[in-house]
Amino acid sequence: MTSLQRMKAAIAGQPFDRYPFINPYPDFSLMPYWPQMLGLTWLHVQFGSDAQRLACFRAMHEQVGLDWLMAGCGPCGQDSRYSIRVDDGVPVLIELASGVETPFPEFWKDEPVTQQRYHSAAEVEAEPAPQSVDELLAAGSFDFTRLLAKELGDSVFLFGNVGGAFSNVYRALTFEGVYEALIENPSLVHALAERATAGTIAWIKAFGRCGMHAVRINEYPCGAELLGDEHFRTFVLPYLKRMVDAIHDAGMIAVQEYLGWVGPRLPHLAALGIDCLQTESSMKNYRNDIGEIRSAVGEGVCLFSNSQILQVIEQGSEELWRADAAEQARGIGKQRRFAICAGSPTTWATTPQRLKRYGEVVGETLAKIAPPLG
Repeated sequence: MTSLQRMKAAIAGQPFDRYPFINPYPDFSLMPYWPQMLGLTWLHVQFGSDAQRLACFRAMHEQVGLDWLMAGCGPCGQDSRYSIRVDDGVPVLIELASGVETPFPEFWKDEPVTQQRYHSAAEVEAEPAPQSVDELLAAGSFDFTRLLAKELGDSVFLFGNVGGAFSNVYRALTFEGVYEALIENPSLVHALAERATAGTIAWIKAFGRCGMHAVRINEYPCGAELLGDEHFRTFVLPYLKRMVDAIHDAGMIAVQEYLGWVGPRLPHLAALGIDCLQTESSMKNYRNDIGEIRSAVGEGVCLFSNSQILQVIEQGSEELWRADAAEQARGIGKQRRFAICAGSPTTWATTPQRLKRYGEVVGETLAKIAPPLG
């Protein structure tokens, strides 16, 4: 079976040859390893030539063994705008038109938001409308996505990634600001969520037109350890529902990535009609038990396992991998809607070779415990 067939079968509860193996954010996890994998750098994944960028995506599939890939976006022909030089191991991005050189001595990090951008709903509503799907496509924002679908879409499961409305609110208000606004300025939260949802639905439609097989909604920081159920039902759930419906309307598979404590949220998430659920591993004094998740969402959702990225994947022995696989197998279900995954992006200390071997060992173990149907 191809990776595309394998993923689709696991999601649909149909026979497949082995459990799919996926990584939440493969391009992020592999940043240190492009020199040894392809003689490139992590900057090439976004700013390299079309051939170089495609080579990176093929390597994630062929060298690491991943069955799904998160689609890259942006224009094609980036080598007409940028070149990349390496000085003593440090990649340097050179803007060809201006000659400006920007060294990147550290890998990219998703830093916390520290600056609040809005203070009233009126400020949000005064902003220009988000770009429509036609405007996004006309601007070339999805040209590489189209190319990726053309080159790999018949063999590999490709998905587009979008942020949930609440995560966009957080990025506009800061961590402290979003929770203060829930109580003191709810109209601001709703205004931001409405704007984010409109913009995200345009992105969802664009991914659909480009030939993606799925869209994943990344939603945070609204875990049950942070946000009460009433606030979740008011400020998060309605916007998630609109995004999930938009994904299905575009003929794609809806993947919900939910960060934080998921237990109390499971009835709500199950009611959304999502096709796949990706959760974090247990941490921060809460437990995301894969068996409990399966019991709560039923047989109709494809669950992604949530193994710990440090103690299990990076540091664990193959014996520990097998023991963890036996625990994760509690979430497989009768219809085998299940994929091998990590509870977070795998660490930079986890080599591509180790990651591939992890997928092989876990896959072999799961096949003995719960053989794939057919």
